[in-house]
Amino acid sequence: MPSVYQLKRGGKPARRKDGSFIWCVDYQDAKGARVTKSTFHSRREAQSWAEDTSVDVKRGLHVPDRASVTIGEACDLCLDQKTAEVTKPALRVYRSRIENHIRPRLGATNLARFTLSEAVTFRTQLRSETSEDTTRKVMTTLSMVINTAMDHGKVAQNVVTSMRRTRSGKGQGARTVRAVDPSKLPEDHHVRALAEAAGAGAHLQAVPAGRTLTDKTQAKRRQQALRDRALIVVLAYTGLRIGEARALAWTGGVDLDGRRLHVNRAADEFGEIGAPKAGSLRSIEITDDAVAALKEWKLAQPKDQIGKGLVFPNGDGNVEIYANLYNRLLVPLAVASELVDHMQSSDEKNASAKPRFSFHDFRHYYASKLIRAGLSVAEVQYRLGHQRASMTLDVYTHLFAEQRHDHARINDVFRSP
Repeated sequence: MPSVYQLKRGGKPARRKDGSFIWCVDYQDAKGARVTKSTFHSRREAQSWAEDTSVDVKRGLHVPDRASVTIGEACDLCLDQKTAEVTKPALRVYRSRIENHIRPRLGATNLARFTLSEAVTFRTQLRSETSEDTTRKVMTTLSMVINTAMDHGKVAQNVVTSMRRTRSGKGQGARTVRAVDPSKLPEDHHVRALAEAAGAGAHLQAVPAGRTLTDKTQAKRRQQALRDRALIVVLAYTGLRIGEARALAWTGGVDLDGRRLHVNRAADEFGEIGAPKAGSLRSIEITDDAVAALKEWKLAQPKDQIGKGLVFPNGDGNVEIYANLYNRLLVPLAVASELVDHMQSSDEKNASAKPRFSFHDFRHYYASKLIRAGLSVAEVQYRLGHQRASMTLDVYTHLFAEQRHDHARINDVFRSP
């Protein structure tokens, strides 16, 4: 059993510089080593800690401060381990979150002393300075750092995973959902232009004048064009999130004979495949155009890619990185279709172009078509994979308002004279 006592020097109670007494706890850790902790200001505080720690030691959930590491050292452990596990782009993102957010505030904190309240305070500080999305990603990275330290025996539990998940905003757990502006949604001719440009390979690197491509190179460019056209069509005509499309598999995900897609997984920004968002498991019908585009692409897809099972993989058959799709597909397609918002830099040679529509805007396009076709809120919610019908209503409130107006006009037509 741990022992609690007051530290004495020369037979008298020892005091800190602020005049407070020093209380200590003497106990044995899980390995039987004797440990003394002398950071307490009162007998009650020391006794409470001793009782909690005694239980944690028995359950294997305690690592003494001296055997632990700082959060900064845990970050180094994590980055070293991830170097061999993830791609270079993913490693750069992890390093950026650590160096910009975690290390400056928490680097010197002993991980064994890092408490739940300190984790909550850190999250609150992030929310006051960054977006909700950035806050979530940084907290996920911090949890990953602590998990790595647990694997190395430097801490016994991850306090971040114990945090109650809330969102910033008015009221506990509140979430602000931005309604889409119908005037800024893609229209039919926009989708057709982008799909046609992809099918024609307008986004692929231009061939230098006077250079003749080999048959093999031409075949690869044609395959790339068919894949990209099919991706644009599927996004616009099924409402899949880009992560869901990147993880889509021929087996278990696409039923061309039954004309359905089964959404049962998604890829994150680093290409890791996992479960889709909560409430997003669904099976949806696909249109004739989407079926035709998928069939054409499946026939043209290289055999070595098909063997890995993904519908829209990279050239090696692996999960396509989101940044590559954005920079090598969406941006050049938008430029070729003249659907860009130009952002001029101080140096015109380095002027960049922002696509007028994002990948997610194809999802909004799909939703708008469903709503204008008269589908109910519940039907639209299911096809989009929204967890709650309230989210569907909040995002597409103006479109549903138009639908209600149409119903009112129908009532006027059939009203008795």
